[in-house]
Amino acid sequence: MNRILIVENEETLRDLYTQELTDEGYDVISSYDTSTFIDIIEEKKPNLIVMNIWFDALKSVDLFRTIRNSYYNIPIIICTDFLSYRYDTRPHNYGLQVVKSTDVRDLKLKVKKVFEGPASQFIQ
Repeated sequence: MNRILIVENEETLRDLYTQELTDEGYDVISSYDTSTFIDIIEEKKPNLIVMNIWFDALKSVDLFRTIRNSYYNIPIIICTDFLSYRYDTRPHNYGLQVVKSTDVRDLKLKVKKVFEGPASQFIQ
């Protein structure tokens, strides 16, 4: 089963994403605590990470960089309120972006793309 790790600081969105992706048949783990995020990756070995980048907490940007450096083979979907946010999403830093929303259609589409599309080559 495809395992997704969600890190989201807003509880309502974290719960919504968890429920919606669980309903789609994915094994979903969620967290808001960036300090234990790396431990969760090591223990649970997700196939995909869905994470929020929030600019009032630079820890999330640092966390993204840490994941890219240590777990370059795990695809990341970045959820952000900032339409202009961009980071290095070249194939070796595989990443997709969605706008944070209670409308999860775009998120579901991108998750499906990761697991069924060409991006699946990044999933071990």
